Amino acid sequence: PEGIVLDDWRQHYRDGENLADMASDAFGVPRWPVDVPWLAVDPVRVARVVMHRSPRYHSRRFPWRDVVRKYGAEAVFVGSVEEHRQFVRRFGPVPYHPTPTVLDVAAVVAGAEVFVGNQSAPRALAEALK
Repeated sequence: PEGIVLDDWRQHYRDGENLADMASDAFGVPRWPVDVPWLAVDPVRVARVVMHRSPRYHSRRFPWRDVVRKYGAEAVFVGSVEEHRQFVRRFGPVPYHPTPTVLDVAAVVAGAEVFVGNQSAPRALAEALK
């Protein structure tokens, strides 16, 4: 049977490409402009800076302590209580802001000027919201 091979995007890698462009090229659809949001939500201003660090995709080279020193006083952390607990223990104090739903996370991220986070759902929301 004829169909789409979902791994075809891997054949479209070029240095500097992102996954979305590679998938667009593989499946013959136009690329989305990199500076145009593709998700919209009513913003909720909680803090100037929103931080998140998931349990996966950690880099020893990322300067989290410096980020907390620079932005911690004007930031909140979104994610689970456990993610926040581990973050504060390792990098320093950042207030926790509960976000019980993904829509809540998106609204808080949309209301911020800066998002700092590793590869995670909140990071994907920040990218989609631009």
